[in-house]
Formats: sequence, C-alpha cells, structure tokens
Amino acid sequence: MSDISILSGRYDTISKFSSKLNEAILLLKKAALKASEPAMMVREGSETDKAWEFLGIFLGELIETLDEGFPTKATIPYSLTAAFQKLCQNQPDFDQKLKNLHHRLTHYRDLIPDDFDLLDELLSVVDADASAVFRKLWRKR
Repeated sequence: MSDISILSGRYDTISKFSSKLNEAILLLKKAALKASEPAMMVREGSETDKAWEFLGIFLGELIETLDEGFPTKATIPYSLTAAFQKLCQNQPDFDQKLKNLHHRLTHYRDLIPDDFDLLDELLSVVDADASAVFRKLWRKR
C-alpha cells in the first residue's frame, strides 16, 4: 500500500470521526440553549438522543483508552490515542474532568459550561490531528 493510500485512509477515518463528534457537540449545545424554552424541549428518539449516546460511548472509551494506554474499542481512531494521551499528561486533572463529564452525560444528561469547554478541547485535538494528516497528504501529492 502506498503512503498516499495510507494517509488518505487515515484522513478519511479521522475526518469522519471529527464530523460526527462536532455534530454531536453542536446538537447538545443547541439543546442546552433551547432548554429554557418549554416549547423547544427535546423529545426522546431525536438526533439529540443519538448525540448523548455517541458522546457517552466516546467518553467511556476514551477514559478506558487513557487508563489502558491503547484503544480498546473501535469508536476512537487509533491515531488519536497519542494526541489524547499527550493532552492528559499536560493537564494533571484532565482524567478526573473526563470522568466527571462522562458521569454527568450518562447519568444526568445535564452539562455545565465547563463540560462544553472540555468537549471543545477534545474536538480541537481531533481537528488538529485531521489537519496534520491532511497537510502530509497534500505534500505527498
């Protein structure tokens, strides 16, 4: 397999994951903004429920991956593991923040502003990795 096909496959995987993560976070942000309006309450079975579920699975697997040192499930692209581990090493309380976010997300479905900041930080890591792979792919062309 050539370098271009490897990079192309890696970019495709990361960019799809990034899009899915970004969409889920945006849906929850919209739901949080609309929560104060009773007529706009989110109904069960909606796209927002899928976002809750996806983020719950993602965060659970991320916590497990950081604890184990390697991806244990297929939701998180393997190439992102090192980037998430670096983020965890640079912030001593990162692991606990992730666990708190995961708990609020899966048990209460009620997030605080700091949770959205953490989700944005995770998305930034994914986007940075996608951009780095894209630049490598562009140079190989």
